[in-house]
Amino acid sequence: MYLHRRWLKKNGQEGCENVEHIVLQLNATFPNKVIGICDRDYTTFSDTYTPTSNVFLTDGRDIEMMMFECSIVQDELRKLADFDITYRKSVDFARQIGYLRIANERFKLGFSFKKKLKYNILLHPRTGDAIPAELIAFEQQFIADVYGYTALQLQQHKTELATQADKLICRGHDVVDMLANYYRNKANKKMLEQILAVYYHTDSFRTTTLCADLNSWAVVYNPNLLNI
Repeated sequence: MYLHRRWLKKNGQEGCENVEHIVLQLNATFPNKVIGICDRDYTTFSDTYTPTSNVFLTDGRDIEMMMFECSIVQDELRKLADFDITYRKSVDFARQIGYLRIANERFKLGFSFKKKLKYNILLHPRTGDAIPAELIAFEQQFIADVYGYTALQLQQHKTELATQADKLICRGHDVVDMLANYYRNKANKKMLEQILAVYYHTDSFRTTTLCADLNSWAVVYNPNLLNI
């Protein structure tokens, strides 16, 4: 059984927690007939997250970070000038924001990135580069706006996560937004998202842990589910 994202959104059921709830409910009636796939989000760093049976997670923080690892996607994006350098800059920026997102979720700090993360303030209006002083100011705003979390705790948190892979720290939409700011009229956000969706290849998916997990499930419960 497959529930389209548009149905989930229409019925207020988006988000991994809701997908897990739906899968549990349906499998109570149809045992091992329903599976769900969710963005990993920041469950990797959660002390309380418990995996749900028949719900599978992306290898990276989200599907976009998985797509960026695909060589065919990369080849298409390299048609943009200096893509490798620009992508590295975008990931470095998204990683700094990612540290804050993880702290916010992990420690339930209640900071609203949707309201307070303003790219036009953090990025240089001409070059699109992140402005170090503005990033520092944003971190300071983060600390000031949340209760009971200090700059020292944030630094310890960042040190703890320093060796974690970019794909686990970075939010894919932050990387896309950053790339769009660099390329401006040459590649807007919609175009970049289309490249990810169109050029992500099955061969790349076959190499993922997500694919291996799905195949392992299919071997036991539904051999005809996947032919990948």
